[in-house]
Formats: sequence, C-alpha cells, structure tokens
Amino acid sequence: MLKIDKRLLVVFGASGALLFIGTEDVWIRDVILAIGAIIGLLVLVTGFVVAGLTKQDPNEVLAKSLVEDSWSPHDTDLHGADEEFNLHVSNYNGDLDSLGCLVEYSSYNHILWFSNKYTALCFFRDHYHFLTEDYHLNNVPYEDKFDEKVLATFDKLIEGDEPSVTVISNFLTKLFPGSFDYIGTLSQISKGKKAIGYLRSEYRTANNLGTSNGPISHSHVDGFIEFLHNYVFDGYNNEFYLQQ
Repeated sequence: MLKIDKRLLVVFGASGALLFIGTEDVWIRDVILAIGAIIGLLVLVTGFVVAGLTKQDPNEVLAKSLVEDSWSPHDTDLHGADEEFNLHVSNYNGDLDSLGCLVEYSSYNHILWFSNKYTALCFFRDHYHFLTEDYHLNNVPYEDKFDEKVLATFDKLIEGDEPSVTVISNFLTKLFPGSFDYIGTLSQISKGKKAIGYLRSEYRTANNLGTSNGPISHSHVDGFIEFLHNYVFDGYNNEFYLQQ
C-alpha cells in the first residue's frame, strides 16, 4: 500500500511558505501557488486511488473476523455447513434411537449424531455437499448436484411416511459416494449384524478387549459410547485416533 511521508509534506509546505513570504515577485508567488495546488491535487488523487485499490470484499472482512487466513473471498456456504457440522459431530445425546452417521470431511471420518431422521436428512440436503470433495476439488455447484429429482426424493423422505434407516442409507450412499459411509441408530451400531462392525473391533482393540466385531455387551455400552464420541479416522495415515 502506497504511503506518503507526512514529514516530507511538512518540509515542502514550510519551504514553500518561507519562499512565498520571502519574495515580493508576483510571478514567483504565482509559481509557488501553482506548485502547491498541483501537489495538493496529486495527494488527493493518490488517496482516492489507494483507497479504491485496497477496498476489501465484505466476505474477506468476514473471513478475517473469523480468524481465517483466506486469499479468496470467504465462502459463506462452506462456513455455514462447517458450523452445522460442528453442532453434530461427536454430539451424542444419550438416546439409543439417535442416528449416528459416519461421514468424511477433509480426509477425516467423523461420527455425526442426529436426534431423528428429519434433522439428518435436512443436514444432508442443505449442508453436507459443501463439505465434500465434489465441491472443494471438482467445483460441482449445488444446483448441479441437487437437481429436481434429488430434491424431490429429499422432500418425499422428509415429508412422507417415516423412511427406514436402510432406505436413507442407500439414498445417501448413492448421492455421496466415497464421502458418506453409514447411518444407523446407536442400538444398530452397537449390535447390528450389518452395521459398521469395524468400529466395534477398533473399540475393543483400543481397550485391550480383543479384536471381535461382535455386538457390544450391555456392560460395555457406556465405554463404546465414549469411544464413538472421540472417534476420528485419519484418511491420510489410514488409521483412527481418539480426540482428547
């Protein structure tokens, strides 16, 4: 950003004033006044130009207010989706009928919890696309991903008779290939034969309870819930870890 040294302006101004006062020649005084006017005009124009060049996009200002070092205008859709994601990640409310979803975000798999199927479907309809590689890497617009047919299916699942978890899972798996892994109630995750049994195996491995992926016994449900609350799968290193 261009800066004008105020001290330099003071020197020029003082010198001009002294010269102006010290001479009685009208022609010289006219020249001094003209030079002063030109300098003042240049300062004014420069100020406007600099202000115009450094004017920030409002979205960029928002990004900086959120302590984000962004070189491009802030993506409000991404920010909203990220906030919604954080409301549900590892946020189990203690209900055995709560829905747990294993999803990928920035090469890490997280478990999101929803109180019911309606809130889960609304999240995947309104927010999850902005967290996927389709949006980040492939630049697929929301309107291309969610055409009339896809939105009509969401409306049917949300507004119609309550769909089964299997129907929801099949739909989301097809819509978000490689990003969406599983959806099910805690009861299904703990005991279901078709559920993501590797989570049960990893829980037992982490707690020196063997490697079985069989149903979690009643005495270990609380420990398993705590495990799920802290579970993150690192896709870069192909291993899971527990958040502290």
